[in-house]
Amino acid sequence: MPKLLRVLATASPAGWNNCPAGRVCLFSPPSGGGAVWYALRCGKHNLHDFGVGNWATSYWSRTGQRIDMYEWGSLTREVYSGQGNFPFNKTKVYDEMEIIC
Repeated sequence: MPKLLRVLATASPAGWNNCPAGRVCLFSPPSGGGAVWYALRCGKHNLHDFGVGNWATSYWSRTGQRIDMYEWGSLTREVYSGQGNFPFNKTKVYDEMEIIC
């Protein structure tokens, strides 16, 4: 019997305009260009489970809440809100994201 897989996130080509209201989006190029990924629920997400670990260079939190980004091996978290580019030394390094709701 085949196993069912529940999809908790999605990826698609676009940019800032492809980030749905009420979601937190990560983008592969700077300034919200190109491919976008967003989670479908609050909480912690292992980005590697969705093929976007060490991938993002920009973000947009359309929830009005902060997002916490984690780099494995680091004992600190980086906190972001709103829309923007990750700092140069923090592009394509994040392994986990927590959406605070």
